[in-house]
Amino acid sequence: MSWVGSKPLNLQDLAGKVVVLNFWTASRLECVRDLQKIVALKERFHGRPIEFIGIHSAEFDFCNDAHRLKEICSRLGLSYPIGIDKAFSTWTDYEIEIWPTQLLIDAHGVVRFIHEGEGGEAELEAWVVRLLNEVGARDTFGPPSCTRKQVAPPEYIFCGALRNQGIGNEQEGHAFEARGFEDDGVHERGAIYLGGCWFHDLQFLRHEGREAGHLALRFNSSDLYLVLSDGASDVISVTLDGGPLKKEHAGNDISFKDGKSIIIADRDGLYHLVRSNDRAEHEIRLTLDSDAPCLYSIILA
Repeated sequence: MSWVGSKPLNLQDLAGKVVVLNFWTASRLECVRDLQKIVALKERFHGRPIEFIGIHSAEFDFCNDAHRLKEICSRLGLSYPIGIDKAFSTWTDYEIEIWPTQLLIDAHGVVRFIHEGEGGEAELEAWVVRLLNEVGARDTFGPPSCTRKQVAPPEYIFCGALRNQGIGNEQEGHAFEARGFEDDGVHERGAIYLGGCWFHDLQFLRHEGREAGHLALRFNSSDLYLVLSDGASDVISVTLDGGPLKKEHAGNDISFKDGKSIIIADRDGLYHLVRSNDRAEHEIRLTLDSDAPCLYSIILA
């Protein structure tokens, strides 16, 4: 296993310490949201005999690149060791089933507590205090360091052929094939519709050719995110219901230029496109005129 922000680690080196293992992937919204819990715990228990370690078991191949993951971790403000579990061997050894999952390991190397999914701050922190007390740290349990209201799990629409729920166009697309798509403008909710020439990989869609292409999706959620990689500062035009996003509906990664709402694909990972207070049905359209980037998933939250 290679590491970001640390020399190689193993549990033998951490004997006598409490260890928090966080299994996550940078392409999942619930993992990114849940990181604030880990960061808050690390700050609260600074100086105690406890080690925080991230195990990054990547959903998509681009996140297995150490340089790319280092940039993502830096952007997220993560200052603890991150192991790159490229072959999912550590995931398998601990019988992990979902992202994110936290394991608490006591000073003797025994897994004492497992938490699956987002949240659970109070219970996780109580277990940390309990295990620290066992090694004589004499900590006390107070108000949780991080509290958030309960949120529904996000919904994922995958772009790659391996898990895509179906391209809505009448033309069929096949993995490892570039082909042209015609969009008649009649769209059902939850299906991806393409216009122009697109290459369909097992994990992603990528626009190809000199002529502009688009991806359209009807959806029903308050927030929408896009996962992409391999952008070269490409400009992607984003419209909602046929026009530029209003500023009150623009996600954190939307910019405005010449009356258009756009994103600049200059990094790998999550992009926040739409933010709204309602769950009314909308249609988003992404228009590209370059051969990059690769689009992996659309997240509805």
